[in-house]
Amino acid sequence: MRDTHTDFQTSISLNRGSVVFRIESKEMRFRPDEIQIVGEFSAPRGAYYADYFFVFKIAGYENLLEVPAYTEGLFEVMADLKPFLDGLKNPRLQMSSEYESNVLFPAEYEGQPLYSFRAELKPWINLPMIRNLVWVETMVKELNPVLVGN
Repeated sequence: MRDTHTDFQTSISLNRGSVVFRIESKEMRFRPDEIQIVGEFSAPRGAYYADYFFVFKIAGYENLLEVPAYTEGLFEVMADLKPFLDGLKNPRLQMSSEYESNVLFPAEYEGQPLYSFRAELKPWINLPMIRNLVWVETMVKELNPVLVGN
């Protein structure tokens, strides 16, 4: 699948035992055995810069790695990871156009929501004199508390 987003280029590959994720000039490397959780999430079109993502929780990293589905090489890497991640399930939210999430690995959490989503109102302009004039609704996603310790 080619990157069709015009603002930045992303790619992911599995080379010599490491997953390599590139976004523009930045690169992140990790081994398949460092992957603690694999999930997916979808959003309505226009809510984020992409509407379907794969999510990786990597040992030693505080933040989750959210990889847009249009990332070059993503579906090949997902297939290549199956021998390393026993029980890695196939994605099921590809055609979703709602806020949904799903755990694909590890098997004991498979099918559970990865994230919970909730709407939150925030000031459109955060200046003291006008902050309460216009509010916008944003969607906040929070990691499923059952998964936090993993």
